Amino acid sequence: MADIDIRQTSETKDLHKFLLLKTEKLSVAIHILTGHLSSAEPLRNDIRRSSLKLASDAQILLEDDEDNLSDTQHLLRAVDAVLSLVYMIKGARLVSPANAHILEREYLELKNYFSKNSLQNESAHKTVP
Repeated sequence: MADIDIRQTSETKDLHKFLLLKTEKLSVAIHILTGHLSSAEPLRNDIRRSSLKLASDAQILLEDDEDNLSDTQHLLRAVDAVLSLVYMIKGARLVSPANAHILEREYLELKNYFSKNSLQNESAHKTVP
C-alpha cells in the first residue's frame, strides 16, 4: 500500500513539473511571437500579462502538495483567458496563422491536463457508500 502511495506521489510531482515547464515555455513563446508588435498594442500587453499570470499561478498552485479542486479550476479559467487572447491575436492577424495554431493546440493540451487533474481530484474526494 505504501509503495502505491509513493509511486502516485512521484507521478504527481513529475506531472506538476511537466505542467510548470509547459506553462513557462508557452509564456516565452508568446513573448517571442509578440515581440514585433508595438508596445502600445493592447493585445500584446494583455496576452503577455495573462501568460505570465498563468505561469505564476501554476507555480504557486502546483507546488502546493495538496491537490485542490478550486485551484485546478482557477488554472482552467486562466488557460481559457490566454486562449481567448490567442484567438484575438489570430483574428487580428497580429501573428501568423501557423504560430497561432501552435499556441492554440498547446494551450488546449495544457487545459486537457488540468481538466484530467480536476476530474481525478473530484473522484478522489467522493466517498463510496
